[in-house]
Amino acid sequence: LVNGKPLRLVKSSKGRAHLLFDVPVAGLATIDAMIETNTTALVVDAGRTLLLDKDEMILRANQAGITIAAYPHLDQDA
Repeated sequence: LVNGKPLRLVKSSKGRAHLLFDVPVAGLATIDAMIETNTTALVVDAGRTLLLDKDEMILRANQAGITIAAYPHLDQDA
């Protein structure tokens, strides 16, 4: 909690960055860090975020009460 409010983590690709060189990544280490910091939700850029050990990551998040959501990438130039 920060100032009494839960933390949320957003993993998103940068506007014009080439995904070959700058891809957002989330995995077990992300969930472990979220548990340590009492972060309650992870939002990822759907289709642009690499999820490492996805099944184990989701299981661990569920056990810790962490919500994972994926949202479509919003083009910043639109």
